[in-house]
Amino acid sequence: MINKAVCFSSTVLMLIFVSAYANAREIKVSGIFEQGGFIIGQVDKTINNVKVNGEDKHISNEGKFVIGIGRDYDGEIKITTKDEKKIIPIAKREWGIQRINGLKKDKVTPSKESIKRIEKEFSYIRNARKEILYNNYFANGFINPIKDGQVSGEFGNQRILNGEAKNPHSGTDIAAPAGTDIMASGDGIVSLSQTDLFYTGNVVMINHGLGLQTIYAHMDKVDVKVGQKVKKGQKIGTVGATGRATGPHLHFGSSVDNVKFDPMNLMQGNLFGVK
Repeated sequence: MINKAVCFSSTVLMLIFVSAYANAREIKVSGIFEQGGFIIGQVDKTINNVKVNGEDKHISNEGKFVIGIGRDYDGEIKITTKDEKKIIPIAKREWGIQRINGLKKDKVTPSKESIKRIEKEFSYIRNARKEILYNNYFANGFINPIKDGQVSGEFGNQRILNGEAKNPHSGTDIAAPAGTDIMASGDGIVSLSQTDLFYTGNVVMINHGLGLQTIYAHMDKVDVKVGQKVKKGQKIGTVGATGRATGPHLHFGSSVDNVKFDPMNLMQGNLFGVK
């Protein structure tokens, strides 16, 4: 005779197991789902392939991945694994206009000689962004790199420089007195440390893993070297006005796989507690 109680119990246990397995393999995301936003995702660590809009994504051994949403992104974000698909609508933002006067003419309309220099220097930044670390340094969260700074230029603003329309602002400007300490916004490895670049002046980049990097420009003093491991809150240099700048401030930027997004979104509460 079949023991119905045993059969019932086994069925319940199997359903619980299947349900737990399904939930474990679910695509989970947390973030800012708008233009200039940032998303952190989580899948089960047994999944070794995640695609975002059809492109393979860097994924850590723990199943984490990150997505940067560009200023002008229009549409949805489609995240897929072998077992599941998640579609995230991306909201549009309104962008302001920022007018900056008093810049040296060559910093707004570079000469042929300056353009050659700029192209060479841009390659330093591009190459640094190509390096992928399969670490979750970013999982420790982020802080404002200047303790008591004042935001003087927002990400995404249309820039009018000396009366000429230029590219939208790719980061956040934080004004502070010259010599103010600049801190690493998050844990990571220094991927770039350069001085006297045409636009960015003295500049540092930090690799936080899986294609996520932050950049710190117009610095006065640089205190870190390429390859150095830094912790969130560690001093990496001081505020200056090097490169294309009218006064002391920090240009703070962020990118994922060369897609620039609003760096202030890294500091949103509960961002890294993926639900």
